[in-house]
Amino acid sequence: VLPRAPDGPGNELLRQLDGLEPDVVAGAEGAWLFALGTAVTAPLPAVAGDAVLLDPGLLYVPRSLVGPLREAWQRSGPAADAALAALGAPLVRLRANDSFPLDADALPASYDPGAPVRALRCGERFDAFGFVSAAVRDPRLDAAVAALNGVIAQPSRTPYFALYKRAAARRASPPVLADGDAFAVASAAWERAPARRLRLVLHAGTPKTATKALQHALYERSGELARAGIWYPPAHVDPEHKKHQFFIAQLLAGDGVALAAAFDEIVRSAPEHAHTIVVSTEGFFNHWWDFPPSSKAMIRRLASVFGVQFWACFREPVDFAISQHAQLVRNPREFSPAYGLDAGLDEMLDIEWFSRRLDYLGFVCEAEDLVGAGNVRVFRYGPDIVERVFRALGAPPPPPGQVNPSLRAPGVELMRIVNRYALPEQSQHRAASLVLQLDLLIGDRAEPLRASDAAAGRVRALTARTWAALEEALE
Repeated sequence: VLPRAPDGPGNELLRQLDGLEPDVVAGAEGAWLFALGTAVTAPLPAVAGDAVLLDPGLLYVPRSLVGPLREAWQRSGPAADAALAALGAPLVRLRANDSFPLDADALPASYDPGAPVRALRCGERFDAFGFVSAAVRDPRLDAAVAALNGVIAQPSRTPYFALYKRAAARRASPPVLADGDAFAVASAAWERAPARRLRLVLHAGTPKTATKALQHALYERSGELARAGIWYPPAHVDPEHKKHQFFIAQLLAGDGVALAAAFDEIVRSAPEHAHTIVVSTEGFFNHWWDFPPSSKAMIRRLASVFGVQFWACFREPVDFAISQHAQLVRNPREFSPAYGLDAGLDEMLDIEWFSRRLDYLGFVCEAEDLVGAGNVRVFRYGPDIVERVFRALGAPPPPPGQVNPSLRAPGVELMRIVNRYALPEQSQHRAASLVLQLDLLIGDRAEPLRASDAAAGRVRALTARTWAALEEALE
C-alpha cells in the first residue's frame, strides 16, 4: 500500500491495463485494477455482464473490454473518464463499502453499515509508521482498517516502507534560510574560514544508550582528543551532564541569533589542527519532532558549510520503550506531555509524543534529508558502545565507565506515586533522586521493569518494519 502516484490514478491504472496479457485474463471474467493507495480488505463483489465498475482508485474491466479499453485509453490520454466515454460501455459507480475513502469526514450516502468494507482508498491517511486510519468511525470500517494495519505491520523484504519514509521526509523538508537570516549570515563567514574543512559530528544519543557515559568520557578526555584533532567544545557543556544541551534550547526556540553566536564561539575556539568537532546531546533525537522548520533549516545550512554527520545509537525497540518509560517517569512534567506521569507503558504508548520516539527510521530519513544521504551513521546499542564510538572517531577508547542506571519495577512504581502529587520541579527532582537511591539500595533483589505482553506487542507492531529496515545498517 503506497500513497497515490504523483501523476494521478489514471496513469497508474493505464499502466496496469497495458500489462494485462491475453493469457492472463483468458480464464477470468475480468480484471480489477488498483490505483496506488487502494487496498482490498475483503473479496470484491462479483460482476455480471459487460458493466465497467468505476471509482477514483479502483476499476473493474470485463474480459471482453480489456483490449478495446486499452486502445481507447491510449488514444484519449491519461484521463479515465474520456476513455470510458469513448468506449460506450455501461458504467456503474462502486458503493462506498466497495471502495471507502478514508479521508471522508462523514459516512457516504451509499455506505451500508451491515455489509463488509471490501476496499479502502487511503489517500493521505498514513501516519508516521505507515498505518492508516479513517476520519470517521463505524464497526465495519474499523474492522477493515484493523485488518489492513495488521498486514501493514508485517516486515517485508520489499523496499516500499523505506521509500515511503524517505518520501515523507522530503515532504517535511524545511525551506531554505533566507540570505539575510542571522544564522545564514554567520554561516557564510564560517564558509569563508578554514572551518569549511571541518567534520561536524552531531551525536544524537538516543536516550538510554549509554549516552551519559559517552559524554562524560568525551569531556574527561577532551584535552587528549583535542591533541588528536577532535574537538569536544567545553564552553557550552552542561556542567553536570557534560552535554551540549544549549543546542536544543536554541533549536526549540528557533533562536538563530543565539545559536549562531554559540556556534561561532565553538568554531573560533577549535584548535587550528582540528579536523572534527563533536557536539553531543540526546535532545537531537528526543526533541527532533518538536523543532520548528526554521531550526531544521539551520541544520541544513550547517551541512552546506561543514561535513555534518548525525550519529545515533539504537537499541531493540521493546527494550528501548521499557528504558524510556523508566526514565520519563523521573523527568519534570513541565518539559513534555510524556514526562512525570503516573502511567504504565501501555498508557504511555497512547501518548503521541512517546510513541513517535519509536520512529527510528523517520529520524534517520529526515536527518539524511537535511545533511545528505550517507551522512547518518547508526550504531547498535551494546555494553561496548562507548568504545565503538571512540574508535569510529579515530580515538583510542577509554576504560569502561559507569552506565547510568535505569529504575527497576519498584522504583518506577514509587515514581508513579510521586507523580500523582504534581510537585514543583525542584521538589520532584529531589524525590526522583531519593527514589533512584532507594532503587539502587534494593538492587537486584527487585524485579526488573518489564512490558506487559500487550504493550510489547504494540511496540513490535509499530516498529517491526522500522527495525527491519535499519538493522542491517547498524554498526
